[in-house]
Amino acid sequence: MIAALQKAHGPLIRATRNELENVGLRKVISEVAARKSKVRVSNHPDLFDNTPKLAQLVSVKVGGKFKRILREDVELRFLIMKYEHALEGKAPKIDDVNTLAALMKLADKIGTRDISFGDAIRKLSSDARSREL
Repeated sequence: MIAALQKAHGPLIRATRNELENVGLRKVISEVAARKSKVRVSNHPDLFDNTPKLAQLVSVKVGGKFKRILREDVELRFLIMKYEHALEGKAPKIDDVNTLAALMKLADKIGTRDISFGDAIRKLSSDARSREL
C-alpha cells in the first residue's frame, strides 16, 4: 500500500516529506509522554522502591483541562490527597496503599506537606548527607 502511494503521489510526498516526518515525530512524542514512566532516579533515597505507581508525570486538572506535570513540581499535599482519594474507591489497590504510606512517611520526615515533591526529596537527601558527615 505504501509503495502504491509513493508511486502514485511520489512528487507530492517528496515535497511534503519534512512536514510528514514532523507529524509522525509529534505523534510518537505524544504517545511516549502519555505513558506513565516508572523510571527511578538513582541518587534519591530508597523511600519509594516498593511503590511502582508513583509516575514521573502526574495528571492535574487546571481550568477544566487535565495537564501532565512532572512529579517533582507537584506539591506533596496534592499527591497525598490524590492517593487518599484513590483509596476511597471500592477496592483500593495495594500500589496506592503503599504509595500513600510512602508519601505520608516522606511528609513526616520533612515536617510539612506544603513543599513540592522534588524539594522534599532534595531536602531528605541533603539531610541524609548532613548526618553522614
